[in-house]
Amino acid sequence: GLGLGLLGSYCVAERRNRVVESEAAAALKLPLSCEGPVFQAQLVANHQFFERRRPQTKRPWVEYIVAANAAVFLLWRVPSALPLVYRHFVLLPVNIRNGRVHTMITSAFSHSSAMHFGFNMLAFYSIGSSLYHSLSERDFLSLYVGSTLISSGMSLLSMARMANPAGSIGASGALYGIFTAYALRNPDSELMIIFLPFMTFSALGLLKCLVGFDAVMLLASFFVRTRLDHAGHLGGALAGFIFHQLASSPPRPPTARRNPHWDTRAAQRQGVPPPGSSAV
Repeated sequence: GLGLGLLGSYCVAERRNRVVESEAAAALKLPLSCEGPVFQAQLVANHQFFERRRPQTKRPWVEYIVAANAAVFLLWRVPSALPLVYRHFVLLPVNIRNGRVHTMITSAFSHSSAMHFGFNMLAFYSIGSSLYHSLSERDFLSLYVGSTLISSGMSLLSMARMANPAGSIGASGALYGIFTAYALRNPDSELMIIFLPFMTFSALGLLKCLVGFDAVMLLASFFVRTRLDHAGHLGGALAGFIFHQLASSPPRPPTARRNPHWDTRAAQRQGVPPPGSSAV
C-alpha cells in the first residue's frame, strides 16, 4: 500500500547510537532530551483511489527531496559527523541564537532512524507525488518550504517557554502541510490506517482528527512535557491551509492602466473623464 506517516519531532531511539550521540551532545552542550519512542500514525491510502491512471509525467523535485533526506540520514550513521549534524541539522534555540538560522529548513531533512526515514519518505513520495501532478513545480516547492518554515517557527515558539527544550528533527511539518493541502483539495478520498485495514476515513475527516489531537496535546504540554512537536504539526497544517486558500482564491480582475502622460488637472477643468473610467 501507499503510506502517509505523520510523525512528531523524532527522538534518537536506537540503543547502539545513544552513547555516541550523548557524547556529541555533551561536547556541544546541547540537550538530548528527545530520546524515546516516536509517535507514528501510519496511514495507507485506498488502493482504488491512488492506482487510478495518472499522467506519466516526471516528478523530479519529489525524488530530489527524498535524495536530500537520504544524504542527511547517512550522516547520522557516521559517528564523526554527529557534531556537524547537531549544529546544522537539528532545530534548537541555541542553534538559532548562534546564527544557524538555516536549521529551520535543514532540520526537516534530518532523520536519525531507518524507521523514521522510511515512513516519512514513503509518506512524502505517495502523497507528495499525487499532489505534485496537480500543482506547478513552483507551487509545490513553495508549499513544501513554506510548511517547513512555519512549522519550525511554531516549534521555536513552543520551545521558548521551556527551560531545557529538546531538539526537533524530521519532515513532519512539511508532511502536515502536504497532507493538509491534499486533504482540502481531495476531501472525499478514502484513507485507512495500516494497522486497521478494515476501517476507512475520508481525507478531510482524518485531517480534522489529527489537528484536533495535536491541539489538545499542545494544551496538555503546558502541564505535562510531551516528546512530540505538536506545535510544529499545527504549524505545518496551518501552512497547508494558507496555501490552499491562496491557490483556490479567484484571480483579481485586471485594472485599466492609466496613461502616464494624462494631464489630470487639465482634464478635470475641461470635464473630461480619465482613461479607464466610465462617464455617468
